[in-house]
Amino acid sequence: MILGRSPIRRRDAAATRAELLAAARALFAEHGYEATTLRQVAGEVGVNPALVIRYFGSKEELFLEVLGPRLSIGDVADVPLEDLGAELVRRALVKLRSSHSGSGLLALLHSQSNELGLSRLRDVIVRDFAHELGSRLSGSDAKARAVLIGAQLLGLSIVTELFRRPEDELMPIDEVVAIYGPGVQALINSCSSS
Repeated sequence: MILGRSPIRRRDAAATRAELLAAARALFAEHGYEATTLRQVAGEVGVNPALVIRYFGSKEELFLEVLGPRLSIGDVADVPLEDLGAELVRRALVKLRSSHSGSGLLALLHSQSNELGLSRLRDVIVRDFAHELGSRLSGSDAKARAVLIGAQLLGLSIVTELFRRPEDELMPIDEVVAIYGPGVQALINSCSSS
């Protein structure tokens, strides 16, 4: 090593990308889409803002990655309808408590005044979740009921995330399922004959 020079620090691209995503997740969850800048995200990690563009392409693409995959019920396609309410609640809570999904939901909540956030919310509840679930339900109001179920699960998810702090001591999943599942199941079972 030449005297007076610092050794060159090699960056791990995957680790840097993960750090940027974590920083963006926290900033979007706290401040929303509009108030968060790429410069802030980069500053949290100590890199040049151009690196954020290099890894994610744009602020919009970074935001969409923070929001994560869309809500899907594909993994409960084989669950009998009479058990689906409880299973949807259980899986939503397990997913939230074991991942970054909650901070993505908070980012979405804080960005609902933004057209991108509203569009994503519509996609998540109506186009993806309700379309899939509605195809399993009977009655002329099946899609509307599926949208309401999606709204119930989204509300539960947001409240669960808001009270994630250890001092809030959320109820065990089985207790939440026992209390909340019947309400979701009632919408699954309800059927308009018109």
